Amino acid sequence: GEEKELLIGNVLEEISGKEIKIAADPVCSRHAELLLAAARPEQLIQFLRTAAVDQDGMQELCSSPFGSHVTEKALLRLESLMEHMGQEQYEAAEQLLGDMSARICEALYAYATDKFATHVARRVLCIAAGRNVLSPGGRAQHRQQQEAAGEE
Repeated sequence: GEEKELLIGNVLEEISGKEIKIAADPVCSRHAELLLAAARPEQLIQFLRTAAVDQDGMQELCSSPFGSHVTEKALLRLESLMEHMGQEQYEAAEQLLGDMSARICEALYAYATDKFATHVARRVLCIAAGRNVLSPGGRAQHRQQQEAAGEE
């Protein structure tokens, strides 16, 4: 309960400014995923905002096999929480998704052709569209990912 929230908050505060490096690390990325799976909406938004601040940082994160996975899991978690957010959190999430979309559009070819970044770009598109725009095969995989995100 409260102790878990405090621990998550303290760890996320401690890694502030190092999110990209930690998410891209093979060992640390697994811990980041576990933390973000239990994080509050504002903590998820803050973690992802670090990635969306500049094009280079976001592309570095999304092009990494581990960083892209952490980012996609965080986006899935954020998506699952959006309908339960208050107005202020929802607006912050919308702003974040707008910023992430802008970064993706700035380098669309790079995101579309990178085998890891393309997953993040598609996830942002699904959330921004408000519905699943993946192909039927992709939908089954998406359901599995959402279930996995909810279990952690």
